[in-house]
Amino acid sequence: MEAIGGAMQVVVEHSFSYAYTSLLELPPLGDHPHGEMRKAAFQTALDILHDHEAMIQLNPLVTSVELDDVEYVDVAYESVKLGVSVPEAPATMQYKIVDKLPLPFGYAKDLVYHAALHNLPSGMESITNAGGGVAIYGGWSLEWDEANENVLKLVEKDQIMCNWFLSLYIKSTLGFSHKTLHERFRDEWRGRLADALK
Repeated sequence: MEAIGGAMQVVVEHSFSYAYTSLLELPPLGDHPHGEMRKAAFQTALDILHDHEAMIQLNPLVTSVELDDVEYVDVAYESVKLGVSVPEAPATMQYKIVDKLPLPFGYAKDLVYHAALHNLPSGMESITNAGGGVAIYGGWSLEWDEANENVLKLVEKDQIMCNWFLSLYIKSTLGFSHKTLHERFRDEWRGRLADALK
């Protein structure tokens, strides 16, 4: 409980997970050997994940993103709060992001928040401080489908900590926006891969 203006306010923290997997199917081989195609497919997907600003802008809620001059996200603190292990990587980049959040009756509101992203050999991780006690860990990884060697999987795993009363809104918004993000990622991947194989 927190005391605000002489009154006691109960703050109910709520933690939940979110996961989404996209299947990136290799195009017909054409003149390209299978191994070359797999390498190009993986590298193309990884390049998109490591292109932080482009990756962030795949989210349909995002209206602007820019590199932060100040490190607003305390990665170590937020990692402990979220219960995830994210080392402070020397290549961590921090961004200021603006979302346009949909509200009832056709209204919308701008939300300005900050996120720290760093690259991994097969993906990337992010820690977001969205304000109001909302913190989000995002883990993105690429892995080949064990059942089908022509399918590369983009796996997203998130951990969200927020006020319990916000959790329903965040779940619905996250579900919509990240489904669209994955669709846009697949389109971007197909386009970049086609260019790479020309």
